[in-house]
Amino acid sequence: MMTPPTFRRTQHTLRRAALPRIGATRLRERAGRIAADLSARHARVLPPSFVRQAVDDAEALAATTGAVERVLPGLVREKVTEARAWFSRQQDILERSTFSFSA
Repeated sequence: MMTPPTFRRTQHTLRRAALPRIGATRLRERAGRIAADLSARHARVLPPSFVRQAVDDAEALAATTGAVERVLPGLVREKVTEARAWFSRQQDILERSTFSFSA
């Protein structure tokens, strides 16, 4: 089995190798821009903290690949879609439970 280039083998485990500082900074800036854009787009449906968490999750996943710049936008879209669906389900549950208690 081949080990991805972003990992290095240690005695007992695999640890993610640190991205070069310039790459990590650029990745953080790009993730921040994406988060701000998505927070504005989904402001009526999803709290900004959910968008930020989705972007952070996507950024962590993207950092494990060899093509961070290419996979980050797709991962962010996927994570925000999942967060939006989860939040919507939770709102529905809350509304149903509130309705049943008031009846």
